[in-house]
Amino acid sequence: EADGGTEMAPALAEAMVQIEGVDGRLPQVLFVTDGAVYEESSLYREIRAHLGAGRLSAVAIGPAPNAAFMRQVATVGRGLYRQITRVEEVAGTLEALLTSLSRPLLVDMTIEWPSGATPATAVVPDLYHGEPLRVPVKFDHYPVGSTVTVRATHAGWPWQQTVRIEAAKTTIQTSVNAAIWARQVIQSHLDSASVNDQSPDTVRPWVLPLALEHRLLSPFTRFIAEEQVVSRPPDRRAGHYVVPLQAPT
Repeated sequence: EADGGTEMAPALAEAMVQIEGVDGRLPQVLFVTDGAVYEESSLYREIRAHLGAGRLSAVAIGPAPNAAFMRQVATVGRGLYRQITRVEEVAGTLEALLTSLSRPLLVDMTIEWPSGATPATAVVPDLYHGEPLRVPVKFDHYPVGSTVTVRATHAGWPWQQTVRIEAAKTTIQTSVNAAIWARQVIQSHLDSASVNDQSPDTVRPWVLPLALEHRLLSPFTRFIAEEQVVSRPPDRRAGHYVVPLQAPT
C-alpha cells in the first residue's frame, strides 16, 4: 500500500554494494525517483561514504519532483542530472543519458589555476562525450600569459594538458560572467550546508555578501517588484473593495 515518501536508503545501499571492487570500468549508479524521499541528509552521507570510485547520476521524474534534492544527489555523486516531466520524454532522455554515461572522456579531473584565481567549486565534474563542462573562475586580474594545467584520467591512463591564457579577442561581459560565477559559489555553499545537515544560516556570512553584490536571489535576499503603471480603469473610481479569496485548507 503506497503511503508517505519513498525510502531509498536500502536500494541505494544495495546498488553501491554491487559496484564495489569493479576494476577497469567506471561504475555508474542511476538514481531515479520523484525526489520525495525520507532522510535526505543521511542519503548524502551514505553516498559519500560508500560510493567509492563510482558515480551516481540522478533522474528526477514527475510533474513536480524535488529538483533541488536530486541535483544535490548528482553533485555529491559526481554524476549527471536530468529532469523528466512528461511520459513522452522518458525514452529519449534516458537513451541520451545512458549514451553519455557510457562514454566518459576525462575522469578524476583537477585544474591548476594561476595565482589570484578563485574557482566557483573545488570539485571538478567528469567530462562525458557530448556533455559540456564549464568551470566558472574569478581572477583578481586578467592573467594574460599565465597557464592553466588540467590533469585527469583518460581511458585508464594519466592525461595532462597545459593551456596558455592569451589576450581576450572579444569584449567580456564582466557583470554577466561575474553573476554566473557568484551564483555557482552560492549554490556550492548551500549544497555543502544541506549535505552536512546544517542550517543555511551557517553559510550566511559567505552567501549574503555575494548575493547582494551581484543582485542574486538566495535564502537571504529577495526581489521586490514595484508597479509604475496605473492599472485602474479610467471609468472606475478608486475605493475599497472586498476581494474574494480561496478558503484555506
